[in-house]
Amino acid sequence: MFRLILAWGVMGFLATAGCNQKNTPPKPNAPKASSEDEHQHGNVTLDEVKKEVGEAGEKSARFAGQEKDKFVKTVREKIDGLRRKIDELKEKGKDLSGEAREKWQKTLEDLKQKQEDARQKLEKLQSAGGEAWQEMQQGVDAAWNDLQDACQNAAEELKK
Repeated sequence: MFRLILAWGVMGFLATAGCNQKNTPPKPNAPKASSEDEHQHGNVTLDEVKKEVGEAGEKSARFAGQEKDKFVKTVREKIDGLRRKIDELKEKGKDLSGEAREKWQKTLEDLKQKQEDARQKLEKLQSAGGEAWQEMQQGVDAAWNDLQDACQNAAEELKK
């Protein structure tokens, strides 16, 4: 994704830089223009292109980092919300006895494991850089959905 954004930025810059050039041939006896004259008349130097491409790359990387931070924050808040719900379910299940209690304990263990899996995937994603985090995002989404489904199923089981 980062490479795609960078490529589009470079192409856009080069397209607009090329549009600013005048297509008039130099006069045969005209003195050679200085680089300052060329710059004032819309000509672009290689150094300027390198600088602007570098700035575009930095901005793209910052943007990707901001998106990752937002995603991590949102998922962390969701996991924390489900943790509170799991704690509530644990309290409600204290009154169970016998086989129902054993089954409930197994359900709680499964929930805790799924919660830990989601947390670990989120931690790995948070430390990932570049494009790797976007690839890991699907794994975190899947772990979150699995945890959420398991929590809903546990709540429904408890109602029975």
